[in-house]
Amino acid sequence: RLDETNTTLASVKHLLEETQGKLASSRCNYDKKAEYILHLEQSLHHAQESVMMLAKEQEKFKFGLQSQREALSTLLKGWDENLSGVGGLMVDMIGLADDIGGVVKVKAVEVKSDV
Repeated sequence: RLDETNTTLASVKHLLEETQGKLASSRCNYDKKAEYILHLEQSLHHAQESVMMLAKEQEKFKFGLQSQREALSTLLKGWDENLSGVGGLMVDMIGLADDIGGVVKVKAVEVKSDV
């Protein structure tokens, strides 16, 4: 009977060693997977931060474009107003040239009359 107990005890001891080996292996796999999951979570967090920064930069870019669009619109409106003013100025200059031409003709006629 003692031999049977010793055999059973040896068998249980062997099973315990196998189980402890499997448990150590499972712990190692668990630690590796936990480390990998942590790395993935950190990568996801970094990616979220990058996307948020990109969205902020895009918003700044859109605001800059809107400001440039408004400035260009103001510039073009001023340019259009200046061109309208130049058109009026040209009409005035043509009228002045006509007046000067009329005065020159009159002076020419007076000079011919005096001669």
